Amino acid sequence: MQQYVFPVALICSLALSAVANAGQGNSSQPVAVVLNEVIEIAPVSANTDASAIFKDVYDYDGGLFLTAAAGNPAGSESPVDEFGWVVKSNRKFDVYVRAENPTLPSSNFMAYQGAANLQPGVEEDKTNMPLSTLLMKVTRTSAGIGSSVVNYQRYTGVNPKTNALTNGLKVIENGPVGVNTFSTSFKIAPGWSYKAGNYSAKVIFTATQL
Repeated sequence: MQQYVFPVALICSLALSAVANAGQGNSSQPVAVVLNEVIEIAPVSANTDASAIFKDVYDYDGGLFLTAAAGNPAGSESPVDEFGWVVKSNRKFDVYVRAENPTLPSSNFMAYQGAANLQPGVEEDKTNMPLSTLLMKVTRTSAGIGSSVVNYQRYTGVNPKTNALTNGLKVIENGPVGVNTFSTSFKIAPGWSYKAGNYSAKVIFTATQL
């Protein structure tokens, strides 16, 4: 999973004064503070890898929640793993999310690794799993940001980038200034049609100041 981070700088000088013990002498030091517009979105935990392994017919029947190898990054007590995100901004902001094929960004399908010898014109189609098969839900937020969640209140397909949605679908709208957190969980239910193998995608979160 990839995160966009916008680095910023804070420039300030310190005030100094000189005072003489005998009589009085004064000196001044100009002070200038420059505040830039800053924003950063980052995972709460360093472990953002999520996976699901379909092992039996029950997995295919109901689908699986994606889990993290190191447990629940957001500290959830739920059996469903949550992945926490923190947004720091000194202006209000929007957050967008989209899915992308890690090896072919222009594709609307997940990347596939599996059988080397596929039947031409037949089995290729059985490996074309749409990116929107991956479902995401916003599971919790910090105080003050909950009312800003505009999509993904329920499990919804994570769509790829399109001409109309360059950054993806908006998740947070008009988020408040300061430090805010939200958590997401992922589910996938591909059904029975796709060929066995490894399918992968990356989910990109983008925070934009207003």
